[in-house]
Amino acid sequence: MNLRHATAQASASTEPTETRHATSTRLHGRYLFLARAVWLTLTVFTLCISILSLPDAFRSLHTACTGFACTAASGLLTTGDMQALQKIGLSLDSYASYWMALTIGIALVWLVVGVILAWRKSDDWMALLVALMLITVGATSITDYLLFVSSSTWWIPANVLYMLISLALLYTFALFPNGRPVPRWTVWVPLIYPAALLFYFVLSLILHLPGWSLYRGTLPINAIAWFGCEWVLILAQIYRYFRVSNQVERQQTKWVTFSLIVVLLADFGGAAFANISSVERAGFFFIIINTVGQSLYLALPFGIAIAMMRYRLYDIDVIINRAAVYSLLTAMLVLVYVGLVLLLEFLLRGIISQTNNIAIVVSTLAIYVLFQPLRHRIQRIIDRRFYRSKYDAARIIANFSATLRGEIDLNQLSEHLIAVVQETMQPTHVSLWLRAPERPENYRALHKK
Repeated sequence: MNLRHATAQASASTEPTETRHATSTRLHGRYLFLARAVWLTLTVFTLCISILSLPDAFRSLHTACTGFACTAASGLLTTGDMQALQKIGLSLDSYASYWMALTIGIALVWLVVGVILAWRKSDDWMALLVALMLITVGATSITDYLLFVSSSTWWIPANVLYMLISLALLYTFALFPNGRPVPRWTVWVPLIYPAALLFYFVLSLILHLPGWSLYRGTLPINAIAWFGCEWVLILAQIYRYFRVSNQVERQQTKWVTFSLIVVLLADFGGAAFANISSVERAGFFFIIINTVGQSLYLALPFGIAIAMMRYRLYDIDVIINRAAVYSLLTAMLVLVYVGLVLLLEFLLRGIISQTNNIAIVVSTLAIYVLFQPLRHRIQRIIDRRFYRSKYDAARIIANFSATLRGEIDLNQLSEHLIAVVQETMQPTHVSLWLRAPERPENYRALHKK
């Protein structure tokens, strides 16, 4: 069969399950000028508060911390931590300089990503909102301590900035990725949290309460209002993803969701590590782990930027697949390694000396042998469980390739081709046209053979 004399044309039409209208977030004229002016004003305000608070932030790292604010993420030290620093030969000035450099570096990354996004899409109000959110969230790494430990007048602009950050975050949750609230009533949800804060501020002025008491757990209004709004918007995003979003919007949501998972894992891991360790017990290792944990927070701005710029959106499927495979693989190999070491030490005890070294060597060799087979096995399981359609499509195409090498009947081949298209692409209609050969005598001669 001469394939050069036979061309196939397939037409497929699919109707979406629901009508989806693209929402334009582009601005023009006076509205564009107003949006840029508001964005620039709020950005400058955020940067001014952050820069002016740097001296107080540096001084706070020299003061012993007490209460709930003494977490690994805050960088604040307890009295025991300060004494431990002196034991490992690190002065308070050195630690404060290191922590400020790390904090400013992370804030600058958020700032740069936000500015680039705003620069590239300065006529898109949704992009400006996300860029403002990135810049303000990055600034919280510098100003958060003002809300928790400071009792000076700095708490007033710090709370204004905190309210701005909250609004930017919640409205990004409510409107991402296309600028349209789904369901429509969710557009009012982000206003609940700042309204609760404003109510508390008025109450604090009447009762003469310190401004930072809202964040020290004296009243549950802060946590209830924040997590209530957050969970409502998360549920709205889940509904949007499965019922409203198109394919591109789902890929954008995947990028942000994956970045949030990385941040949450870093947050939970840092909290767990802080509960079981400290500078006093871990020394420099505590500082290294804390630095790595803080750096993982940068996954969020990069994930959001990729989603908004729509750059290589479909790479997220590969990233999620690889992350799932290697996470399960690492967990299983760790369990196998620890189990083998303990089992071999128990079995070899009393037979030979240095059982620990023998057990470690044998377990390491076993992990080396198991790595590739176990990885391939986990990959196949994940593909079948979570990527079933792609897994089936790849299998069908592989079977068709094997059939193509041995099939010589054009009618049979056409039927196989239509079946493959139906099973892999699942269109509502498939048509196949074969062009007549340019030289009919060649066609007849081909069939005589």
